[in-house]
Amino acid sequence: MQPTETLHWSVESICRIYGVPLQLLQYPEATSHAQSEVLMQSWLRVGLGPLIARIEAGLQRLIVGNTTFVKFNIDGLLRPMTKERYDAYAVAVQNGWLSLDEIRSLEDRPPLPEGGNQFWKPLNIGTVGADNTRNDAETAGVLVRAGFDPLDSAKVAGLPEMKHTGAAPVTLQADVPVVPQA
Repeated sequence: MQPTETLHWSVESICRIYGVPLQLLQYPEATSHAQSEVLMQSWLRVGLGPLIARIEAGLQRLIVGNTTFVKFNIDGLLRPMTKERYDAYAVAVQNGWLSLDEIRSLEDRPPLPEGGNQFWKPLNIGTVGADNTRNDAETAGVLVRAGFDPLDSAKVAGLPEMKHTGAAPVTLQADVPVVPQA
């Protein structure tokens, strides 16, 4: 074996023994960036993850009480996956199956002082169980424009009876400059 080949073989052997991906040593024959991201995630789960869990468990035994815990923040190692995690949280909030406080708990952050336990729904994002008068009014408006009786439409949409003031309806429009044609 040539000295260079011996060196490469030694580096690869040491990495195999300690379970360290070659990319972390900036090895010249390492894989592409996309593959290294997957390898990093795998190494975190299989190689480094169990070691971190053992260290956390050992330190946790030294702490008295149930309100304090030890947990290493490995976000720096997961940085490429942070966007994916936040995207998943956004979907969870927008579809109403996780509250903001639950997400904050998953991220080891304290709960919000107010409103963190509310669940949201995808009706242009409103609080579940909140007053939906605006949406009900929009429903009634759709029915009226489709030709249904206004009073019947309001009843179907769940709106209370309203008296008309007799004033003419007003429609607001944005100012649009008129460009003279040449």
